[in-house]
Amino acid sequence: MIETPACKRRVLVLLSLIFLISVFNSLYAYDNDTDRTGIIIENANEIVEFVIDAYESGDINHAENLALKALDDTSRLSRQDQFTLYKYLAFCAVANDDEAGGIRRFKSALSLKPNVVADPITWSPKVRRVFDRALTEFTKNAETLELNRNAIVAEICRTASFKSLYLPGSGQILKGSKGKGILFGALFWGMAATFVYSQASLPDSKDRYLNATNKVDAMQRWKDYRNMQHIVTISGIATATIYTYIFFDALLFKPNPKKVAERY
Repeated sequence: MIETPACKRRVLVLLSLIFLISVFNSLYAYDNDTDRTGIIIENANEIVEFVIDAYESGDINHAENLALKALDDTSRLSRQDQFTLYKYLAFCAVANDDEAGGIRRFKSALSLKPNVVADPITWSPKVRRVFDRALTEFTKNAETLELNRNAIVAEICRTASFKSLYLPGSGQILKGSKGKGILFGALFWGMAATFVYSQASLPDSKDRYLNATNKVDAMQRWKDYRNMQHIVTISGIATATIYTYIFFDALLFKPNPKKVAERY
């Protein structure tokens, strides 16, 4: 049989097409979540179902791999789905005699659903023992975190109240309430300026009243002097009240959670 150049070219083109089709199919399959049998997993519920089916059928390693792959992208998973996947990862770890891994996975599940309890009917004694250890460690860690958080909150509040003593409004800004801090600062300084101005103007108002040359003029200047006294009294009380409120607001009200998280 004589092979011509044209024949060779046709064979090369055919082989190239076969190769490109194989590459395309591989890429397409890679871009889709599939189980080992090639079934495409289209949504989060199916992922969870495949994990449960694999575990209950005794295919522990496959269930573990599917769950880990699903948790690589949690954007399409609900909180309940994530909890279920971590729970079954813990089951898989216990089945593989990896107690430390089971504790770690159970703690991840508890972080999503802290009030979960072991099922005495469907969970084996071995699984319940690992879960109890995970729950003890998780509770201890949660208590420590809460104590640390409370200490951080107290520190932020003390610092904020101290700053508010010499710069009203700055404490609220420190606690993450910038808008409230600016508002409180504007109220305080505006009222304080009114008090200072009216207090400084009070002697001049009194002098004008005392130097009145006639009854009509004296009556009008008396009203002006009395109004100025009222402004001094009201602005003074308001300034003191606002100052006190700003201080206790900075001391007692909880800071923005983001500010607390920054200190962890």
